[in-house]
Amino acid sequence: MGKGQLHELIAVEKDVKGTTEKIIIEAHKTFTDRKDHFTEMFKTYSPINPDDAEKLEGESKPMVTTVADKIAYFEKMVKRHFDVIIQKEATNAIAKADIVIDDEDGTETTVAKDVPVAALVQFENLFERIRAEVYNVIPTLDPSVKWIDPDKSRPGVYSTAEITRTRTRKTKKVIQLAPATDKFPAQTQLIDTDEPAGYWKQIDRSGMLSPGEKSKLLDKYTRLIEGIKKARARANTTPVVSVKIANDLFGFINS
Repeated sequence: MGKGQLHELIAVEKDVKGTTEKIIIEAHKTFTDRKDHFTEMFKTYSPINPDDAEKLEGESKPMVTTVADKIAYFEKMVKRHFDVIIQKEATNAIAKADIVIDDEDGTETTVAKDVPVAALVQFENLFERIRAEVYNVIPTLDPSVKWIDPDKSRPGVYSTAEITRTRTRKTKKVIQLAPATDKFPAQTQLIDTDEPAGYWKQIDRSGMLSPGEKSKLLDKYTRLIEGIKKARARANTTPVVSVKIANDLFGFINS
């Protein structure tokens, strides 16, 4: 390898890693459970008396492979993985891109320059999680209530207009059912009644965001994440660094 772009190298990395894993498991099983693969046996029979009419067939068990051949095959299969690793990381070291945001008016704003691709990947994951688990669940003001814009002396706090409510209390009151006459006294009755006692004045305040403010935040988050994704895609078009290391590593082992 050594040609192509970083995103192409990343695309094959999973397959190469999977192949290495299978080869390691297979080699381990061969060396531990299939030791007979590395031995062979040839057995023949010779009678003491050449004139003996009894003939016995010999036996044989051929060798499947040698440890040296198995190691050579193993190394050949896993070397690609080592070269993919060194090429990916060497390319990652130089793969960078600017984070550019598409503005609402059709222009572009560069918010960060020459960001390494490894950082872009982490930024993308973090911002997506923050948007999903934090900003998406920001509580907003009750739309059925009329809120007054935040006071500059206390940013971020909305309030309602002052509401006045009358407080009443129970009192006893005598009412006349019938007036007095020259024959009968007045007829009265003691009843419970509510009479004004004072006034409650209430103002509600809230530190929540308005639905519009939340929408603007989420819009900015979305455009930032889109900018990071585009930057990652541009960084992943960096030409792969042509470097190999597997032969040197395994050459030391086999020297």
